[in-house]
Amino acid sequence: MVVTRAIKGIIDQYCSEISTSVPLVDILYDLRFRQILSNEEVKKLRDDCKTDKERAFEFLKVLESRSDDNFYQFCHLLQESDISSVRELGERLEKEANKTAENKEQQPEISSKPKNKSISNQNSPPPIDIPTFQISNGNGETESVKVTNPDSPAQQYFNLIVDDIGTKWRNLARVLHFNRNQIKTIKANNADDVNEQCAEMLYEQHDTKGSSFTKLKLIEALYKANLRAVAEKINIDPDEATKATGIKSQKALSTNNDQADDYSYLSSVALYMIGLTFDF
Repeated sequence: MVVTRAIKGIIDQYCSEISTSVPLVDILYDLRFRQILSNEEVKKLRDDCKTDKERAFEFLKVLESRSDDNFYQFCHLLQESDISSVRELGERLEKEANKTAENKEQQPEISSKPKNKSISNQNSPPPIDIPTFQISNGNGETESVKVTNPDSPAQQYFNLIVDDIGTKWRNLARVLHFNRNQIKTIKANNADDVNEQCAEMLYEQHDTKGSSFTKLKLIEALYKANLRAVAEKINIDPDEATKATGIKSQKALSTNNDQADDYSYLSSVALYMIGLTFDF
């Protein structure tokens, strides 16, 4: 299995920038975790290569021997970097790959069959192409998963999943690289409500990552946290996801309504007791 000619062209075009901008030593184990590299390849790139340029050259040869899906995984890994230039490079690589794929789809197919001039065929909608991603689960296994609207904001799915995540939110937080102190703080802020703890953690991730925290990133994290059923729930149909205005505001509204009902009930009881006193 090798990358397509179009993807190889992109690798050749950006090979110099990849070799100078990407800190390969720092992401070798991430590349292994996503099964882009094998254990032997990680060891060779880490120990046998004398210079960064040699390491980049050897890595790109390996990348060209992989699949297009592996190339997209590499792009997504770069987009998770703390270095802005590396994130931008990952975005450009993915954009070039997507543009190449779109151009390929737009090219007319050469066929010896006569053209079908049926009106019904001309008016039929084009098929929806749902992209497939290689996603690792909590057991270290990789699965091919079709993801609808992978670049949509993760935030719009929060309200749909917090109840299902429940007490497992801390597993998800660790996958999203929250440290122990951050987890303790979130738990202390919402000591009596697990769902609020989960919601606060998700919104903190959104505030930190911004637009880069997409539906795809959320689904990848859910799979790694062994929350596959939750990931599948938001991946059935994007229209089923409630576009959130914030779970906290909804809870606050519910709490205010409950308090108003309690106040009304107590007021009625007080008036009734006063009436009994005057009757006596």
